[in-house]
Amino acid sequence: MMIGSQNSEQSNRAATITREGVVRLLRAAIESGEYRFAQRAALAWLAAFPGDIEVALIQARSLMAEGRTVQALSILEQLHCKDPLSLEISQILVQACKGVDEAR
Repeated sequence: MMIGSQNSEQSNRAATITREGVVRLLRAAIESGEYRFAQRAALAWLAAFPGDIEVALIQARSLMAEGRTVQALSILEQLHCKDPLSLEISQILVQACKGVDEAR
């Protein structure tokens, strides 16, 4: 009986990932060019934790890296409304706006 409960505890721990682990995973995915994986993982995380600004920002960056600037712009505008004093969000928002203007 004890062995079964230990295995159950181990499998529960193995399935748990911390927020910091998610952020590291997302950044690594973007750095390695795995933009779709980053977007899907970010969406999964945001489904459970919709207010996570950092993960949403990483999602927007992955969209921009893939050339999907209009979609990124939508996310960035929402983030800017939530945190208008964030310099990082403002800078990426400006980049996205420039990208949309260049596409026209």
